[in-house]
Order: sequence, then structure tokens, then C-alpha cells
Amino acid sequence: MRLSGRARSIVGESARLNLDQATLPGALRCTAGALVPLVVGLATGAVADGVYGSIGALCAGFASFQGAYRRRVLITFAVGVGMAAATISGGLAGRADWAAIVAVAVWSLIAGMMTAFGQPALVVGLQWGVAVIIVNAFPMTASQALDYGGMILAGALVQSLLVVVTWPLRSYAAERGAVAALYRDLASYAESVTRGVEAGLPSTAIDDARAVLRDPQPLGRAAQLVAFQALVDEAARSRIALAALSSMRRSLQRGGSELLEIDSFLLACASVLRSVATAVLADMEPSGTASLGRLASERPPPQAHGATPWQVRETTALMDALAGQLRGMVRTASVSADGKGADDNGRHALPRRRRNGLPDAVLTLRANLSWQSAVFRHAVRLSAVLTLGMILYRVTGLAHGYWISLTALLVLRQDFTTTAVRGISRVAGTVLGALVATLLVVAIRPDQTGLAVLFALSAFSAFVTVRVNYALFSVFVTAYVVFLLAFAAEPAVSTAGARLVATLVGGALAIGAYLAWPTWESRLAAPQLARLVDAQADYAEALLACFSEPASARRRSLDEMRSAVRRARSNAELSLARMASEPARSRRDAPLDLDRAGGIAAAARRSSLSLLTLHARLPGTTDPPFPAVSRFARQLVARMRREAAQLRDLVRRSAVSESPEALFALGGRSAAAPETQLDHLGRELREAHNELVADLAGVGGRDPVELQLLTTETDELVDAVNSISRLVAAQAE
Repeated sequence: MRLSGRARSIVGESARLNLDQATLPGALRCTAGALVPLVVGLATGAVADGVYGSIGALCAGFASFQGAYRRRVLITFAVGVGMAAATISGGLAGRADWAAIVAVAVWSLIAGMMTAFGQPALVVGLQWGVAVIIVNAFPMTASQALDYGGMILAGALVQSLLVVVTWPLRSYAAERGAVAALYRDLASYAESVTRGVEAGLPSTAIDDARAVLRDPQPLGRAAQLVAFQALVDEAARSRIALAALSSMRRSLQRGGSELLEIDSFLLACASVLRSVATAVLADMEPSGTASLGRLASERPPPQAHGATPWQVRETTALMDALAGQLRGMVRTASVSADGKGADDNGRHALPRRRRNGLPDAVLTLRANLSWQSAVFRHAVRLSAVLTLGMILYRVTGLAHGYWISLTALLVLRQDFTTTAVRGISRVAGTVLGALVATLLVVAIRPDQTGLAVLFALSAFSAFVTVRVNYALFSVFVTAYVVFLLAFAAEPAVSTAGARLVATLVGGALAIGAYLAWPTWESRLAAPQLARLVDAQADYAEALLACFSEPASARRRSLDEMRSAVRRARSNAELSLARMASEPARSRRDAPLDLDRAGGIAAAARRSSLSLLTLHARLPGTTDPPFPAVSRFARQLVARMRREAAQLRDLVRRSAVSESPEALFALGGRSAAAPETQLDHLGRELREAHNELVADLAGVGGRDPVELQLLTTETDELVDAVNSISRLVAAQAE
């Protein structure tokens, strides 16, 4: 049977191995934490207590891959506290069918809402759901519930303690990994520019590195941590310079100029960036930095290859700036390897920790308690599916039927592709894991010591593969569950078949529920693009204000706004990738079709590159102002905000009937109106830019390169915004 392209993609994703995500030291730490309560329980004869303590340690161990240092401890502690509460409530509720169903419904709703707070909170919520599903399958007294809840908390605390104990041994592993990943991404971007197919400016890597530095090694030296901060700051500045050089390359390409010098320079930059990444990761001085010499030699000769004088001067200036930044990176990496820290004279202060986390969390929760929130709809869907699974288990009396809800909890996600991949992987992994573990138990007939060894091996393998491949991970999870149940004298052969049936039902239930009540990304892409355009409007407004008034107070907010644009662009591009991977039928009534959405994202990327280019050549605070820029900026920003509003309006329009009466009631326009209005708006913005160009031409005593740069990049902004307008108007027709 031939698979469709989308089905092949899902199967391929299920089989993909992310070997670079394997973490052996972390797996050893987590396995040790899971073994401690089990060994103590076996030694004292309290086997059940040991098993529950091991369950708490296992779940906390998987959560401990989130965060870096202090935050990692808080996450494992949160897992323990929540699982203890879920164990007590679930264990008590398990004595009555209706109470067990209600307990699962409530805790699964909580787990679903945790998605609103990001990946670490999602992992924590899942562990809480796992606890309540497992324990309510085993009715217990109040004292037993308290005892087992306490043991689960104790197991999680063991993992928390091991996290703290390993702090002195990690040698800034989190910081080094995050900074190295950032530099590798920058190198890949520089190389992609030379191929004319830009991979996209690194965005998540910068955010990840900054997040790690906000949670630094508690026992680390301040000077060493400042060196890492300096490397991230230099990377952020070089990212801007690379974007500006990419923009100049496109300008030269359109003019038919030679690109060999720029491409050779960018490849040399990529070589330096990779050497810094390797050096940071290995804690050594950068090697292979002979490319630094090439950075000084690769220059386009004046007025050669058809380039205009201003293009030559601007390209040379960008290369000089980037070469200087790269030399600074190499020096900082070398000093960091010496263990002396960077002599930054206060320029690279460590980021302060935010202290308003609880108010922010409350606001986030309130914002998502609405049917318009994809998170809330996912939480309700998750709760409904797990409740149905629990009803099936309680009504049919299926042995180990709690695996129905457990599988659904671990499979069901907000997006279709992840749900499908996890469903296939979970079922395949469970089948193989149950088969292998059952055969081992039957063939070896291990005693308690042998079971502990088998449990340790399978738990270690699960921790190693948790980020490598979900199917492999499911194999080892199923295996260690078989071994844990064997401590309670559960027959391996009979329980394997029951778990397999329950897993198949749970996986089918999760995927079927998503198809019946989907949260298609095609409904979310337009709002994500609207947020991106709005963020760019804020950034453009503040950035251009610094040209019209160089001493503007808005200058202090530029980095924050640039980060907001980076996050919005990352979210929008992820949304489009998910949209493209969903079934074609999910896009039939989408507010924005995939091609137009991709076109808007491409135009937004051009806007980002132009804004970054302007940011790279920002005038000094004492430089003379460009008053004419403010008039153009007002019209540009107003147009960008209008297009963001139009994107949101597409979503509103798609929620109602497409009849002429409904469109009229919403303020709809006739078929001819959008193009007419669009032409008017396009001419208006173009005329505003022409006025800006004329005003700039009359400015005396200013660097012509600076004037040409401002003219060229604002022209790019106008083209990008008009492209977005055309695509939005075409969708609205």
C-alpha cells in the first residue's frame, strides 16, 4: 500500500533519530535517583513504598531535562508536590467509579491548561496527570494514599537533591551548550546566505541562550558568567550585521554585481563562528582561526564589478564591523577558556532575574480561560478524552484499562502532526517494549535483584532516548513498567496483552478525538502573522524615531522590541510549518490559505532584514536628526497596524457565513473595492517615501552612504508592506 506524502512525512518523523539530543550524564543522574527509593524499599521490605518512590523519581527525572539550574530544581520540586497531591486525591477517589472519573477530568484539565505556560510547565502538568491516572486504578485507604503520596514526593526530592549535587560537576554545561548552539546557528545562516537560500535568522537559539543565562550556574564565578553573556551579546550584534550584509548582497545581486567577495567573506565568518562554538563547548581556546586573516583581506575593490560607490562603502563598513565583532568573539572565547573571565568593564552585566512571575502567570491564565484560546480548547478536549477513557475502563473492566487514559494523555497535543507522530510512536514502542520485556521476564525469571537491574537498564535507556526518538523512548518506558509491576507479582504475560490493547485504544481515541474536534493550525496562522506584523510596527516606530530624533528615549527599548519581533517571527513560522503538515481538508475554509500565508511570512522576513539593517547603522545620540523620517514613519507604521488588523479580520470573517449579507453586516467590501482601496493606500505610502527621498536628497553635510542606506532600506520596507497588503486583500476577496 502506497502512503500519501503527508503520511510518509509523519512516519518519517516517527523514525527520525535526534542523536545529538542524547544526554548520558543526565541519564545517569536520573537513573540513580530512580534507583535510590527502589533499593531502599527492597532493603527495608517496604516494596510498595519503594515502587511509588521510584515512580516519583522517574517522573521528576524526565522533568529535570527542563531548565538549567535553579529553575530545574523548582521544576522537579513542582512535579513532586503536584504528583503527591494527585496521588492522594486519585487514590482516595479510586474507591468509587464516579469519583475516579471526576478526579481524572479535573487533573487532565489542569494538565492541559499548563500548556499556556510553555514546555517546562507542560511537562510538569503531564506528570501530574500520569500520577492521578495510575493511582486511581489501585483503590487505597486514606493512610495508604498519604503514605504513597509522600513516597512519590520523596522520590522527586531525591532527584532535586541530585540536581543540586551535580552543580559543581557540570562545569557550565548548560551555558556552554546554549552558547555553542547559538554560534552554530549563526554559522549556518552565514553559509545559507551565500547559497541564496537563507535558512532564516537564528531566533530560538538566542532566546534559549538568554534564558539559560537568566538561570546561571549558582556556584559559578561571576567573571566566567559575564564572559558567556559577552559572547551572547556579541552574537546578537553580529546577527544584525549579518542581516544587513545579506540585505546588501540582495541589492548587489539585483544590480548584476559580483558577489564573490561577499560570499568568500561570509564563508570565512562561518568558519570563525564554528570554531568559537567548538571552543566554547570544549572549554578550550578557538582553533582554526586562520579565517580571521581572511576577514581583513576579503574586500570588494572600489567601484569594481558594477557596484555603485555607496554600495562599496556600505559593504566595506559592514564587513569591517562584522570582522571586528568576530575578533572580539575569539578574544572572549579565549579568555573564557583561561578561566579568568572577560574584562568587560561593566558592558556585559548579567541579566537580572524577573520577580513578577506569579502576576504574569495569573494574567496568562486569565487570558486563556476563553473559548477563543487554543490552549483552553485543547485542555477541554484533553479532559474529555481522558474522561471517556476512564469511563471505558471502569465500565468494561478491562485489565490495565487505565492505560487507555494514560496513552491518550501522552499522545494528545495541540497540533495534529505531533499528535499523529506520538500516536504512531507510542503504539509501536509499546508493542515492542511489552514483547521484549515480557520475553525477558519469562526467560530469565529474575529475582528482585535481577528485576532491579533490568529496571535500571531500561530506565537509563528511557532517559537517554527521551529527546532522541519517541518510539524508542516508549519501548524502554513500557519495559521498565513491566519490571516495576513484576515487583508487585503482576504476571508479565497476561498483563502485556492487556496493556497492548489499552494502548491501541488510547492512541486511537487521542487521534480520533483530534480529528473530530481539531485545533487546526490553519485557524491560528493568521493571528500569529498579525502578531508578527504588529511587533514589527512597534519596532519600526521606535527604530525610525531614533533617526528622526537620535536622542530619543525609544532607543533604550529597541533590543526588547527586536526580541519581541524575533519571538513573533519564530512562532509564525512554526505555525506555518504545522499548517503545511496538516491534512489538506483542514485548510479548505482557512482564514488564510497556505500560499498567501507563506507569502506574508516571506514579506515579513524582508521587513525584518531591513529593520535589522537600519538598526545596525543607527545614528549616534549626538548626530543631527532626520526630521523627514518621522512623517514617513507615521504612515508606514499606520499601514502595518492596518494590515495586522486586516489579518485578524480574516479570522473573524471566516467564522461566519460567507454570504454577501453576512459580509455586508461585518462591514464587508464589494469585489472591486479592495483593489481600489489597496491601490490608493499603496500610492499613498509610496508618495510618502518619495517625499522622504526628496527631503534626504536636500540634506547637506551628511555621509552619503548613510543617506543611501536609509533610502534603500525604507524602500524595501514599503515594498514588503505593500506585498503584505496585496496578499491580505487577495484573501479577503
